[in-house]
Amino acid sequence: MLVGLGLGLLAVQRRPSTPPSSATTQANRLNNLGVGYMNQQSFKKALQYFQQARAADPQLVAARVNQGIALLNLQQIEPARQTLMEVVKTDAGDARAWYNLGLLYRGDNQPKAALDAFQHAAELEPKDADCHYFLGTIYMQQKEFPQAIAEFQKTLHLDAYHASAEFGLARAYQQSGNMPEARVRLAKFQQITKSKLGAAMSVAYGDQGPLSLAESSTATVEAVPAQIPVRFVDETRQSGLAVAGRPGAAPKTFAELTGPGACLLDYDNDGKIDIFVANGGKEGGMALYHNLGEGKFADITEAMGLDPKAGANSCAAGDYDNDGYTDLAVGFNGHVALYHNEKGAKFADVTKAAGIQTGGLPMGMTFIDYDHDGDLDLYITRTPEHPGMPASATAPTTNVLWRNNGNGTFSEATDATGLSGSGSGTAAAGTDFNNDRAIEGAAKRADREARSDRQPPRPSFLQ
Repeated sequence: MLVGLGLGLLAVQRRPSTPPSSATTQANRLNNLGVGYMNQQSFKKALQYFQQARAADPQLVAARVNQGIALLNLQQIEPARQTLMEVVKTDAGDARAWYNLGLLYRGDNQPKAALDAFQHAAELEPKDADCHYFLGTIYMQQKEFPQAIAEFQKTLHLDAYHASAEFGLARAYQQSGNMPEARVRLAKFQQITKSKLGAAMSVAYGDQGPLSLAESSTATVEAVPAQIPVRFVDETRQSGLAVAGRPGAAPKTFAELTGPGACLLDYDNDGKIDIFVANGGKEGGMALYHNLGEGKFADITEAMGLDPKAGANSCAAGDYDNDGYTDLAVGFNGHVALYHNEKGAKFADVTKAAGIQTGGLPMGMTFIDYDHDGDLDLYITRTPEHPGMPASATAPTTNVLWRNNGNGTFSEATDATGLSGSGSGTAAAGTDFNNDRAIEGAAKRADREARSDRQPPRPSFLQ
């Protein structure tokens, strides 16, 4: 069991990095700055950086493609076309250039040229669902409904929650006279958008598929200074974090074996990070420590409405209701509690009102906005007891996702997001690891049994 938290104050001085010397390194840096400005919708600034990158290294293909993408988003159609055509003439295997030419021709009402460009992109990137979606839209424009239906079906085979493809398929069936199938597809589109499993594509930058985005380039590895010596000093007792434990005692449960979770949060918005410990406080249960500054902490568990005798396993910190104050989710053996931060004055147990009903042994939790609706959802990993230890939670053991409804309540979205199954886990983290602006995740498995037959659909929160 975890019996202490080591806190050390460490001042680190970084030596100034050596400026890039080679033209390639400089071009990569300028190109990546342009990508950053594209993500901020600052297309003019981005274009300037892409032009500078090309001047520094005319052979940097990414900068040339990105220049075309920036011009396209600035509605400078002819310069964008010329730039992208230069790329495909010298490198016909650049799918991103072909894809953006397809967007350009489609927007400029040149369906034949758009069809050719997207076909090239689809051949080069056969697993890109959006290539087939745009091919479907062009066939629809030309009233070639069987071809349109085939392309929309390919899209949905690659991305089962592609809302625009479902809507396009509904229109294609409708206009070809197959009304029963059109109604089925329209209902599917409404289900996807209502549950926020997918959203219709727009003409905004970033909403027309991964290949529509400017591409970062790999910077040349630079020499770095020698590592700064780092040493951590245990200042737990001196800081006031008197985290209790059972020194020398054998763990009785899996939770004791792994140790309790801890969360760092600024609960009162005073600019100093406070500490919540799920178990092992002065009275054996959870503990909240207020950061007094200068490396000192004060136990304010009871004053904040928390039970210092209630021992938990895990925690997650996040502002789930967007009121500016960080709330807490705490995982106990047998249930999960949601504590609302009352503007730094206390924490109120709102579990029942929020509708969160999760049994089992919650070993890890994280707040994420998996559906990009502006409020935090809650993902919980659960596990059976460790072999050879007395069971304290018999069922269930599968992980669970609670979707934030935006009104203080949550709805379980485990099945709808493809997370149902027999797997269990002990920890979870959410991030956008492939830069597609959708949250993925990883859950540490408590058991090592593979589930190779299961492929969770998008949005993917991978286990």
